[in-house]
Amino acid sequence: MAALAGCLALACALTTTSAAAADPFGQHAASAPQALATGAGTVCHTWKHHTGLASRLAADIRAGLRWPRRKSKRTAVVSVEVDDRYLGVECWLHAQQHFSSASVVKATILAALLVKAREQHRALTPAERSLVRAMITRSSIPAANALWVDVGIPALQHFLDLAHMRETFLPNPPGVWGLTQITAHDETAFLWLLMKPNTVLTGPERRYELRLMHEVVPWQSWGVRAGAPSRFTWHIKNGWTPSRPFGWLINSIGGFTDSGRDYTIVVLTHSNLNKRHGITTIERVATRVNHDLAAATGP
Repeated sequence: MAALAGCLALACALTTTSAAAADPFGQHAASAPQALATGAGTVCHTWKHHTGLASRLAADIRAGLRWPRRKSKRTAVVSVEVDDRYLGVECWLHAQQHFSSASVVKATILAALLVKAREQHRALTPAERSLVRAMITRSSIPAANALWVDVGIPALQHFLDLAHMRETFLPNPPGVWGLTQITAHDETAFLWLLMKPNTVLTGPERRYELRLMHEVVPWQSWGVRAGAPSRFTWHIKNGWTPSRPFGWLINSIGGFTDSGRDYTIVVLTHSNLNKRHGITTIERVATRVNHDLAAATGP
């Protein structure tokens, strides 16, 4: 059951659909251009004179996405965004391309629930807290199903509006939460809402969600935390689901905190050969990025 915890119900059912079926992974899933797979379009920018670091990050992201052909029979479609506001460095690779969220959206469900409860002048109920823990730390599908209904589409959209997540689109039909369309750009903005004071989420709300994202069970704590330096506290949410003929969708988002030295990594992928292939792609990128950012000094 644990292996299926991140697999949304409808997308799991899509594993039996024909090649003529609608693409569940967003508007670009039918093709996987080599430029996307190799990271040739990676752009890194610095506003604090870390030009060497920016160049190194761009090269390392490209290297992480460049699989030897004998190792991979499928070219994955990949989107990346890295944001280190302390060092003043950002990297993008197709960061505004849409992907289906799979279980990554569960972090947004929790944030929307917290806002809804606050606006109703109440705390989360014991039942909601139990469901939230299962949804975030174990990626429970039944818990996510229940909380998706509990929060409701209007409150979810209200949160997206407050968060200015204008590139995130709730699914139609509305019951299939894992088909929410997300971008690396919006997921990065969401992570910063959790990591820095803002007017959308209160301090206790942010700390509550970050704590749960740090308590993800070991067998699900892969992805962008790969290679993270030990002095940083990681906060992650992963998503995964198979679907023929499009291949596996594997997503990973994470924020890393260390006494004011914070950064984020988001990697979204689809058309992977299998689950392991997608995880390895993400971790090849994350290991290099984490190493580069950890080695850099000074603001």
